[in-house]
Amino acid sequence: MISKAADVQRYIAELPAERRVAIEKLRRLCQQHLKGYEESMDFGMPVYKRNGVAEIAFASQKQYISFYVMKKRGAGRVPQRASRRKDRQGMRSLCEAGMYRLQRA
Repeated sequence: MISKAADVQRYIAELPAERRVAIEKLRRLCQQHLKGYEESMDFGMPVYKRNGVAEIAFASQKQYISFYVMKKRGAGRVPQRASRRKDRQGMRSLCEAGMYRLQRA
């Protein structure tokens, strides 16, 4: 969902109630772990920038929540077993593992 919200708080306020909880949790995790990053709205979604460069973003889509890692250095934190796999199943497993950690946080 592309938003025209001026800031992340307004973006979250626009979301359906059932999505708000997950997005707020994702935002808290980003704020907690991305020290030195600037939170802003860009591309119609919350973005976290370091030195003016967007590195992390997330968005509420029609049927799911997207999480974007836009720097190779951030992708380097992917567990070795998942990064070696070239097929979609490997990426799906990685996303499911990430969502599991997010739910437990």
